Amino acid sequence: MDKDKIITIIKQLTEDSVVVDYEKIPEIDLYMDQLTTFTEDKLKPYKRKNDDKILTKTMINNYSKDKLIPPSANKKYSRAHLALILMIYHLKNGLAMNDIGTLISKVRGENCSYEDLYKVFTEIQLIDRAQLENEIVAKIESLSGLAENGNLAVLAIFSLIIDANSKKRAAEKILDALMEKTK
Repeated sequence: MDKDKIITIIKQLTEDSVVVDYEKIPEIDLYMDQLTTFTEDKLKPYKRKNDDKILTKTMINNYSKDKLIPPSANKKYSRAHLALILMIYHLKNGLAMNDIGTLISKVRGENCSYEDLYKVFTEIQLIDRAQLENEIVAKIESLSGLAENGNLAVLAIFSLIIDANSKKRAAEKILDALMEKTK
């Protein structure tokens, strides 16, 4: 795969990334099926394959059982529930569920509203999306000199995974330090 094809993929990825504004989360409480339909619709671009599921009833029940989200009220989920579920969806790819629980409990302890937290979360998503394309394209450009026999795609994959792992470890270390500070 050549450099131009990889850069096209990256540009498409950043164009397709989704940030669900808090105002676009329904104000009315939703039943489980409505909640899963909402997330499937809004987060569709994140699916790797068409038959992948963004969110299942089992996942939501586990989030509640693990106290990542508050219990539903009469089997209905509020806007705050949806905001938390959307954050968990994004965080679970980089953090273990117990780390997400620790992070959420830390926020609850500081009396931060889920609305405010989610709005900051989406601002960070927008900032990162704007920087992502430039960062990855620069990385591809620098790797193209190392590529032999058209293996630039393999080098790009190695580099992206190494970068993702480093950032994950940094997030874990910061979370550990944050929790040490509060003990």
